[in-house]
Amino acid sequence: MTRHRSLCRPVAVCVLMALGGCDDATSPGGGAQSTLGKSAEFARNVAGDIEARDAQTGGMADAITGSSARVELAGLVWSIPAGWSRQPGGMMDEFSLVVPGSRGSETAAKFYVDIGGGVQANLKRWKGQMTYAGGPTDARIETRTLSGHTVTTIAMEGTYMMLLPSGASVRRDGYAFRGAIIEGPRELVFIKLVGPEELIEVVDRDWRRLISSMQAN
Repeated sequence: MTRHRSLCRPVAVCVLMALGGCDDATSPGGGAQSTLGKSAEFARNVAGDIEARDAQTGGMADAITGSSARVELAGLVWSIPAGWSRQPGGMMDEFSLVVPGSRGSETAAKFYVDIGGGVQANLKRWKGQMTYAGGPTDARIETRTLSGHTVTTIAMEGTYMMLLPSGASVRRDGYAFRGAIIEGPRELVFIKLVGPEELIEVVDRDWRRLISSMQAN
């Protein structure tokens, strides 16, 4: 597993460096056009694919050797990032993974099943919980396939309206939102991570590795 990871990172860097200079190329007609198309986006996708394969390979190796703690839900398993701690579920979530640096258990990746609605309905609901400068926030949504299952992720920053058990809402400025919806073998699985933007930035790589480590049980 160590050898695999050490080889993947230089490849990703080389791809980014090689393609990074293509955006300024011009077509024979004089219009600004990349020789390889949207090279920057292509490079990011390649790097993301390498990271996903790295995380999945690491997850399989950890499963074989038992060297990493794991969580299981609805026929799927994930490797817990180093320093993250599992906590029992609350009123709706099955369990949560508290991130390092969290104030208490406030900032944690919460795992849910059977919360109602499909993928698009829940993406719309999540987007409605965040605003930026009084308007809609920029929601970055991606869809990919992991271990044969469709995974849709969403990332946002701005003001988060946190819903309390009483039904009241509390405004949280300077927050970040990360979410994933997995079309699992049994049902939809939802993972949601919300917290101060500066903290989410620190753990964002671990968040992405958590999602990419998913394996069918």
